Amino acid sequence: FKQAGDLLFDAEISREERKTVLMNNQLRERLKNESLTVKQRESLNNQINADEESLARKRDKLAEKQFKIQKAIAMGEAIITAFISASRAREAVLKGPESFLGIAALPLSQIAYGIILASGLATAAAISRQQFVPSAVGGGAGVGGGSGGAGAKIQPPDFNLGGTTAQSQLTETVA
Repeated sequence: FKQAGDLLFDAEISREERKTVLMNNQLRERLKNESLTVKQRESLNNQINADEESLARKRDKLAEKQFKIQKAIAMGEAIITAFISASRAREAVLKGPESFLGIAALPLSQIAYGIILASGLATAAAISRQQFVPSAVGGGAGVGGGSGGAGAKIQPPDFNLGGTTAQSQLTETVA
């Protein structure tokens, strides 16, 4: 699912980049016309810069959409992983010896379940607090070079989902 979303994101960015490059190439061809006044040249250069900034805003908008989707997926994975790990820990305790350090297996299994579940939900909560950080748009950054459509790649968020292995460490320890 994530790869399909990345492909759609990349395709949309590529489409916007191609459109901007074509428009700016036409403007650059007009700049080659020697009969343009200084004011006309300045106007064309300003339009090229405005197009590049508009493209950067579109990239940010798409990247934010992708970020929100990936954030939701990561939160879902963290919650699912928490429930699976907690259930495995509970089962491991219940299948273990009748008494563990003098504590009956059923209450201990519920404690293990609760601790692991709380940890997983805390992970999901931490993911939910992540904020999208847009790129710097405008503000005098030298935006208007002769790019051939190869815009900067936006790095998607990378969430660390502790316990996504088949067997969690806490489950193994409790077992």
